[in-house]
Amino acid sequence: MYKIAMVDYFATGEGHTFIVSTGSEAKISQEIPKFLQQGMTCLTPDEWLEEEKKGADSSIRSDVEQIKKFAPILWSCIARNPKVFCDFSLHYHLNLS
Repeated sequence: MYKIAMVDYFATGEGHTFIVSTGSEAKISQEIPKFLQQGMTCLTPDEWLEEEKKGADSSIRSDVEQIKKFAPILWSCIARNPKVFCDFSLHYHLNLS
């Protein structure tokens, strides 16, 4: 099943890491390190759109906003047609020390 996974991780001394990956759960688990998978949000495109519609009532509203901010091309693909599979991978790391 096609899913979109997102991790937004921040730790003092380690910096800020943001990862977005699409594909099967097996592909996603290969691309995202195990220790970051604990905080991962992994949903189908339709589920991401549902969370956006919930607005402030969504428990993962900040995750939706982060995808819109860091991966606007991916979000526009989801919004236009959630049935189209996009192969997308983004790994962003900023060391603040």
